[in-house]
Amino acid sequence: MTFQYNIDETDFLTFQLYTASKSKNIKKRRLKNKIIVPIFYLAIGLFFFYLNNLLIAILFTLFAFAWYLLYPKWEKHFYVRHYKKFIQENYKERLGRLVAIEFNNESIIAKDNGSESKIILTELEAFNEIPQAIYVKIKTGQSFIIPKSKIFKIDEIRLEIKTLASKLEIPYNDENDWEWK
Repeated sequence: MTFQYNIDETDFLTFQLYTASKSKNIKKRRLKNKIIVPIFYLAIGLFFFYLNNLLIAILFTLFAFAWYLLYPKWEKHFYVRHYKKFIQENYKERLGRLVAIEFNNESIIAKDNGSESKIILTELEAFNEIPQAIYVKIKTGQSFIIPKSKIFKIDEIRLEIKTLASKLEIPYNDENDWEWK
């Protein structure tokens, strides 16, 4: 089975955000930033409360709650801006290129303008499906991005990939409820 599509900045951005959302280090860092800073401000608020400086204590307490509620929204946009800059800097030559992917009995062959990659099927690690794309993860850590909106017969490809995952005994992760938070 062979199919073609153009890959764009949105496809790379969604992939980067999905990968970040699955990274243990990034999850830990995001949780620490969301929790530790407000705790620090609450501790300062308590300190001023015990010094009978109620106004400053209330201000630090309000700032802690504001941070806890608003920081995740700011951080979400921070990651989007960061990855957009990263993509524009590192993938600008790949944007808009026509990509052809062929699944056969022994390998996956990916071609774009001027390059070709052949991955033996035993090197596949997992298939991850989200609302926007299907990612073919390779044991080296790289992935093929298959944007669902740009594929004409996505249901046939999905069935082919699920069959391949079953045959190779590798996970097919259906995460169609995933969204960047």
